[in-house]
Amino acid sequence: MTAQELQVRFAYNRWANQRLVAAASLLAPEDLTRDLGASFRSVYGTLLHVVSGERRWLRFWQDGSLVPPLGPVDSPTLAALEGAWAAIQREQDTFLAGITDDRLRAEHLVDGQAYCLGDLVQHLLNHSTYHRGQVAVLLRQLGQRPPATDYRVFVAENRDRGLPNQAVEADGRAQSGASQGA
Repeated sequence: MTAQELQVRFAYNRWANQRLVAAASLLAPEDLTRDLGASFRSVYGTLLHVVSGERRWLRFWQDGSLVPPLGPVDSPTLAALEGAWAAIQREQDTFLAGITDDRLRAEHLVDGQAYCLGDLVQHLLNHSTYHRGQVAVLLRQLGQRPPATDYRVFVAENRDRGLPNQAVEADGRAQSGASQGA
């Protein structure tokens, strides 16, 4: 992963997170926090887990600190959760502004294992995607239609906003092997 690719991946992550928060905001408060038996019980609990993970990993990448997870006391409402997420996204922007390809290759120890920063970032992005999928299922259980959060939809919606096309090489030739299926 390059620093430029990382910018696009975080833009996608933010876009997908915001779409699910917007969908969650349409729920009645009791549905937002209804225990549906999921890993983090409710739509709200799962969204709180995602924002907490993004905050915790960012702090670790910034200074190696291990901050506690956010809880309902930290963000008691969806609006408070959105505010916390907005603050974290501003910090992510600052972090991303200082990222270089060399820094992405730098190693960090996690649980006694060395990982390059790029792999840890990919872990976080996958983590957020995984739990967004859970939120989509929970929204369906509550009778809602979740928004599309596919990467392909993000690319299509953002073509005119200057995001680099990852399927085109630097010399402008299309890369072979691209699938139109999924």
